[in-house]
Amino acid sequence: ALGDIFREYFAEASVESTVKAYLKLGRTEIPDDITNLYKAFSTKALLQAPIIPNTVTHMESTFQGSSLSECPKIPGNIVSLASCFADTEITEAPDFTSCKKLTDISGTFKNCKSLTKINPFPETIESMGNTFQGCTSLEIADFMPRYVKGGMPNTFQGCTLLRFVRNMPTILMVDGTASMVNCFDGCVELSVIDNWDVSYEDLRNMDMTNCFNGCSNLSIYINKKPITDEEDSWRFVKASVTPDNIDYKIYNMEGDVVKSGEVDSGSDNAIKVSGIVDEYVVTEKDGLTSEIIDKCLKYKKQMSVLDSTLE
Repeated sequence: ALGDIFREYFAEASVESTVKAYLKLGRTEIPDDITNLYKAFSTKALLQAPIIPNTVTHMESTFQGSSLSECPKIPGNIVSLASCFADTEITEAPDFTSCKKLTDISGTFKNCKSLTKINPFPETIESMGNTFQGCTSLEIADFMPRYVKGGMPNTFQGCTLLRFVRNMPTILMVDGTASMVNCFDGCVELSVIDNWDVSYEDLRNMDMTNCFNGCSNLSIYINKKPITDEEDSWRFVKASVTPDNIDYKIYNMEGDVVKSGEVDSGSDNAIKVSGIVDEYVVTEKDGLTSEIIDKCLKYKKQMSVLDSTLE
């Protein structure tokens, strides 16, 4: 069979040259015993996306710099898509529904200047540095991974039209620290980061260098969800970051402002805001249940108004 001849003939060749040679034979299907597609189609002129077999687990830089305009179906066994679609003309991220093993999306969509839509990521994601760096058409990022290890360096750097980020990932610290360096650097239109579930202790230990550089009209909503301890607290923080200062408001469970003020701005914006929040802790000793969310009426009203403007 052609596939057997192909595998035998190119047994000693690299993955990149092997797959490209296979395509020269007029085929768009990849042999079903290949697991790694490193740079397989990079810088190649593609008329259509190839069919990726379920055996493939790694697709680092697979389509980087190619003429790809539409993503192929991603196999369920995929582990890494690092730089996979970087520097391509895709307009929509692929469907990750079946990708239950995917951990690395570092640089996956870097410099995809036509990308306007992303789809939900699986909860298995661990790395997303540089993921959307330079995606100058992306306006809304509303399907973020639940957790990310070690931070989000350069993740949205240079996304000049980005204006809304919902459900920021919880940052899992590595050796007591994490990097948010340049995460939103140059996101000049960014106005809201909503629902960031992060502890204030962790914020103080993150490297926030240039994290919000150029974000002159940004409001950050940080919430700390109650667990079971009656001494735990529910807090909403709305921090408006400008080049000169940070105007902050702290809300209680009913959505009322319980404290407000301003501090000087600087490279450690998040550290200063977290320090402010630690000065005021709202506690509720009765009924720490999921219904507590519904008590934040004013906050929900604010977000519903915002949502309507994004539709």
